[in-house]
Amino acid sequence: MFTRPTRILLPALAAGALAAGIAAPAAADEHDARFLLRTANGGGPADLNFTYGAVDDTAVVGDFNGDGTQTVGVRRGDRYFIRNSNTGGPADLDFHFGRPDDTPVIGDFNGDGTQTVGVRRGDRYFIRNSNTGGPADLDFHFGRPDDTPVIGDFNGDGTQTVGVRRGDRYFIRNSNTGGPADLDFHFGRPDDTPVVGDFNGDGVDTVGVRRDRTFHLRFTNAGGPADLTFTYGRADDITLVGDWNGSGTTTVGVHRVPQPEPEPEPEPQARTESQWPDVPGTPPADDPVWVALARCESNNNWQAVSANGMYYGGLQFHPTTWRTVGGSGLPNQASRAEQIHRAQLLLTQPWATWGNQWPACSRRLGLS
Repeated sequence: MFTRPTRILLPALAAGALAAGIAAPAAADEHDARFLLRTANGGGPADLNFTYGAVDDTAVVGDFNGDGTQTVGVRRGDRYFIRNSNTGGPADLDFHFGRPDDTPVIGDFNGDGTQTVGVRRGDRYFIRNSNTGGPADLDFHFGRPDDTPVIGDFNGDGTQTVGVRRGDRYFIRNSNTGGPADLDFHFGRPDDTPVVGDFNGDGVDTVGVRRDRTFHLRFTNAGGPADLTFTYGRADDITLVGDWNGSGTTTVGVHRVPQPEPEPEPEPQARTESQWPDVPGTPPADDPVWVALARCESNNNWQAVSANGMYYGGLQFHPTTWRTVGGSGLPNQASRAEQIHRAQLLLTQPWATWGNQWPACSRRLGLS
């Protein structure tokens, strides 16, 4: 996945900044990004259904005011727009933290009952203990740069701490410090989307996964079969979990971002490959490396959207990176030829390498 231009990429947000708080669209329609939240762990219609934020924002969830109910927010670039109710409307909190290409993490990192923001940058966590801009209150390393971060109160002591998922394996810390994992176990499949929450209301956060439309939830932090399995949402929805009604139990939800219409077959006069010329100093568009990279990143699907909603297209651009190299719209709305052309342009930037833009796939393919 694309990660890390000169701090302009981002695994969890979108781009640009807004002039003021986010307001719900005046007339919600099928083209709005929508939150569909369940207050029970099972299939069925959404109990809460509303729009908030922009289509290419990254959704975040937390108890941002300490009232016991988790609500939604979005991250746009390095800027957070937070709601304190699960409804559309203007932002209740609006602040900057981190860099646009950081991965956001949310948790009650000091056990005071309020969840606050943090970011992961490579293998390093920068944690704030208040929902405001400012320097990190905690700064430490854990895991590897290409791990997926997970946050939870894994031992029931009231403080949420960090962990990572590597393939199907979890490495969990019970303190917000670097060091060896306190818990180490396998659950799910490597390509599942991980979720963490108190799914049975016993005061301990445990792991689960979403596979296509199906949630598989564990009630203990150990390997074994799922304790609860059910389907909810669409396969292309972005996965969410939260205590949406303050019941003490984490339940599921989805963030549904409209997908682009399939790219029409080009007309004879349409833009041709030659109108996206090769960029000197980079592999030409017909080099097999682009096919191999797209196969690794997106299964060669040039309209792909990653499960977490952060990356788009065959080469899994983040929207901010895409705009940095002159793209418009979303990357998966562009032709294959344009996506390769933008990737070539990216590789000419002084801060961009195969390794820091596609860390996992570049290692697998031997690119440097």
